[in-house]
Amino acid sequence: MKLLFKYWKQSKRGMRCGICRIPLIILYQVFNLLVTRYLIKALNAPENVMYTMVVIGSCVGSFIVLIPSVFLGRISTYYFSYDLYRSFEKKILSVDYSIFSDYSTAKLNKLRGDINTIIRCNQQIFNIISFIMSIIVAMYGVFLISPTMIMIVIGIYALFVPVLMTINKRINTLHERMDNAIYERNEESFHDIEGFNEVRCFCMEQHSDSLLEKLNLKVNECAINKYKLVTIFSILVDFIDGFITIMGLFAGLYFVERGLLSVATVIELVTYLWRIINPVVGIVDTIDEFSYALTLVPKFHEFMTCENKVSNGEIELNSFNHSIEFRDVSFSYKDSDKIIKDISFTIKKGDKIGICGSSGEGKSTLIKLLPRFYNPCEGAIYGIDIKSFTLKSMRKLMGVVSQETFIFNGTIMDNIRYGKPNATDDEVMEASKKAFLYDFIKGLENGFQTKVGPRGLKLSGGQRQRLTIARIFLTDPEIIILDEATSALDTESEWFILEAMKEFSDRTIISIAHRLSTIMDSDEIIVIDNHHIVEQGNHDNLLLQEGIYYKLWTMQSKHR
Repeated sequence: MKLLFKYWKQSKRGMRCGICRIPLIILYQVFNLLVTRYLIKALNAPENVMYTMVVIGSCVGSFIVLIPSVFLGRISTYYFSYDLYRSFEKKILSVDYSIFSDYSTAKLNKLRGDINTIIRCNQQIFNIISFIMSIIVAMYGVFLISPTMIMIVIGIYALFVPVLMTINKRINTLHERMDNAIYERNEESFHDIEGFNEVRCFCMEQHSDSLLEKLNLKVNECAINKYKLVTIFSILVDFIDGFITIMGLFAGLYFVERGLLSVATVIELVTYLWRIINPVVGIVDTIDEFSYALTLVPKFHEFMTCENKVSNGEIELNSFNHSIEFRDVSFSYKDSDKIIKDISFTIKKGDKIGICGSSGEGKSTLIKLLPRFYNPCEGAIYGIDIKSFTLKSMRKLMGVVSQETFIFNGTIMDNIRYGKPNATDDEVMEASKKAFLYDFIKGLENGFQTKVGPRGLKLSGGQRQRLTIARIFLTDPEIIILDEATSALDTESEWFILEAMKEFSDRTIISIAHRLSTIMDSDEIIVIDNHHIVEQGNHDNLLLQEGIYYKLWTMQSKHR
């Protein structure tokens, strides 16, 4: 509950509207008390105009108060919703690269969906406040008629409170189990959507359906157990409320028979009892969803408070004019062995560096340390002290084309322009020509305004790769990082791309490649094996060493 109020307080506009609503809720319940109390009096004494005026005035007053109360409630929920979503979105954009190893896309989508449930708590809090105020006001009305009766009512509820609290605690536990089961089911379903090609290519539809059926049965089991307890909880509350109503009627008849109360007063008493019972039922109906939402808040809070391991520097880096030195750098992911071990090498301005080695040796991980997607676990990167510069200014100088291309669901023009939103159409077209995309694009019906679909599925793998390379030509960074950037291209297109890259003669280029032909012209080639550097030099020198590079080159030459 404390965490929920923490996020509520962060929405200052929502909090102000909510606080302003509270006195209106109280005033509304007071008006309702006056209506109930003086309506009976007006019926018993129609000649007394004052009673009638109080009833009419209270009805008008409750109506006038209700309008701003409802408006403030809705606007408070809207502000709370807006601020919570914005906080979540900003957090996603600010977290470290490493956070996404713990939070999959499915898990983040689940958290986003949970926000809707948490948001509803805002309205439910005010509903509960309104119910409580209604109960307090009604109890005051009962107290004015019979102090003994109010003590009996309080005593009856007090007897059952421990039982209700025990059941509610169990319901919360089942809520959490059900939520975890739903997450497992949704993540599997999300994987089937993302990997639809693999599911169909390997004819795994039946396997996936069977797995989803098991996960759905797990969700159903949790749901049934939860709803059993919720039903018991509701029936128990209904029993208490019915018992109080019957008891009130019998007590009223008893007092009437002995002349202690009038029939009108008994009607007033029963009316007050109903105004106690109805809000209690309302609280019960609300508490199920409210308690469920409370189980979601800690998970949401855990993500919102996860700390970045990569800190932002303070100095703006305007250009790369020095060298970059990797000195005894080692890195490992969470709960894993070292991916790279004691790596040391230097990159000078204008150098063309090639990195090769078998799969899984940590080549891509090594390059991710440069734009500071991760920090080294051991050692440091010097030359330009990358930790002292702001992440934004440093990454602006780098252009990264990875082997896992990502295309946004928009037009070709928008995707090329992504890294430079203010680029002119002519600049975009020129970049597409350098990436050998221009002729293909012009052949499309809508040209550069062609929609590429989710993740660029309307384009081939090679076209998607060249589109991301076109972004690099457009932004013209000082340091270019190519992580298997030409892996999806045919030999001819690859040659044209490599030729186009020669335009960046004054740029620093770092290329990771399995095809050694793409890095043979590099000033220096680094060979990684067993997660550390085993050979280093230019193409000719490495061949003379007849080591790992020589074996890889010979093997690939035979298959050309």
